[in-house]
Amino acid sequence: GSSLGNPANKPTRIARMKAHEAFDKLWKTGKMDRQEAYRRLARELGKEVEKTHIGWMYEAEARRVTEIVRSGALLIP
Repeated sequence: GSSLGNPANKPTRIARMKAHEAFDKLWKTGKMDRQEAYRRLARELGKEVEKTHIGWMYEAEARRVTEIVRSGALLIP
């Protein structure tokens, strides 16, 4: 495995995949760029943007990303 991030079991990998799917759709609409989307996500998660990487998240946090994106919270500047 990789030394980066957290090792992932299957539910974690699935949660990360869903989080990325939801999150990437958001910034790919052009409403904001990827960097801005990550800044807003970090704010919602209460984390530093440098530490906000979906690929490093555990299952619960990845699920939270999907919920945050679906809630529309990231559309609020």
